[in-house]
Amino acid sequence: MAQQIQPMIGEWYKTVDDNAFEVVAFDDNDGSIEIQYADGDVEELDVDTWVEMVAGPVEPAEEWSAGFNSLGNDEYRDVDIAVKTEDW
Repeated sequence: MAQQIQPMIGEWYKTVDDNAFEVVAFDDNDGSIEIQYADGDVEELDVDTWVEMVAGPVEPAEEWSAGFNSLGNDEYRDVDIAVKTEDW
């Protein structure tokens, strides 16, 4: 079965294997589609792979930001570096 759904940036889909992912980029020029799974893994597909993929639209995964939250709050900032407004 060929995919009839157009990839839309920001939309979530789920494959028949129960893998939820979000389309995060689509390049019309080279036909590449970048997707990010709920666990944070990123994959780039070509249009032919997207067409052959069996996936349907779904609500965003509950843990959709899990891939971005692997660092604790203290690791996001370096307390020894002062941010000065005049540097902006």
